Amino acid sequence: MNPNHTNSFSKLLRKAERDEGLRKRLLETKKAKDPLLAVSRIAGEEGCAVTVGDIFCQGEEFADELWKGSEGGGEDPMPTWDDGYGQFIAALQQMEYK
Repeated sequence: MNPNHTNSFSKLLRKAERDEGLRKRLLETKKAKDPLLAVSRIAGEEGCAVTVGDIFCQGEEFADELWKGSEGGGEDPMPTWDDGYGQFIAALQQMEYK
């Protein structure tokens, strides 16, 4: 797994923010048979090393940080906050409204 996956995601998001064509291609991955693999391939074409595992890891790290940040922690995991792909797509969609 890429130890710099957070930087790779940030780099890809910055590129997508400036490049509407790239952003549209990434948003179209929602229709792919394997959306995570599609994002990974596009990222590679753009010089951003993002693997399918990195996408899962990104969401998991986000959820873990939220979990650790809550006072006293929680008893149950937050299953809806660990979707790295969903968070990535949401960030891209937000760019469409700027």
